[in-house]
Amino acid sequence: MTDDDATQPKPVSVATQERRDKRTKSQLRQKKLLKRMIYAAYAVLIGLIALGAYDRFFSWDVQDHTSEYFGKADFVGQHTGDPVLYEQIPPTGGPHARVPQACGFYSQFVHNENAVHSLEHGAVWIAYDPDISSSDLEKLRELGTQPYVLVSPYPGMTDKITVSSWGHQMKLDKVELKRIDAFRSTYGNNQKYSPEFGAPCGPTFTEVTDIVPQQVRFVCEDPDGPALGGISASNATATAEADGSDPPATPIASPAATPVASPSTSG
Repeated sequence: MTDDDATQPKPVSVATQERRDKRTKSQLRQKKLLKRMIYAAYAVLIGLIALGAYDRFFSWDVQDHTSEYFGKADFVGQHTGDPVLYEQIPPTGGPHARVPQACGFYSQFVHNENAVHSLEHGAVWIAYDPDISSSDLEKLRELGTQPYVLVSPYPGMTDKITVSSWGHQMKLDKVELKRIDAFRSTYGNNQKYSPEFGAPCGPTFTEVTDIVPQQVRFVCEDPDGPALGGISASNATATAEADGSDPPATPIASPAATPVASPSTSG
């Protein structure tokens, strides 16, 4: 064998060459696949960043659409056996009955004073106009099966739906489940906002009434003063008489003069 023969590459069999070509093609496919996966991951990441930015700057925020009237520590444990004139319609808190209203769906009116006690325990009260559509009513009936949700009719509101927790309230012109759920998630049975977080939502008291709830909100004498939440009807009348002015509106209206709810009780 000559030196020139030693430096010549050894011939490669056809089978070996085919295996090498196949391996090379496989490696190229893997590299292309890896690049595509990396590009896809970048696309997902960019999409998530864009979605987060959109949610932050453009999406609906429940807190931007919720009115705050007073804090968690206000009016806690202020029990009364008298009818109460509340500052908000429907009320969001204030003096209240000793017994909380059982959560659930109601077709008749509930007493404000009992519903307010449920709010103190962390309930979300969804008050609805009795004239809402049957489809919206079914949605509310389903919501009433969830924990710490009280649903009842309330005529005379400025909007079709009013969602309340202790000290907070949101108004809607129809049943919007995502917005109601956002309110519940933020304010309902929440240690930050519920004065008696975790207390039962009145499991046994289910009393209803045909008497229309308070239609005219109580306005305190000093609008710049601290929130009162509400005042007993007898105290408000006595104060008005002492001042020589007309007694304020009573929370009890005549059922014959105002809309009434369905004759059935709770669902």
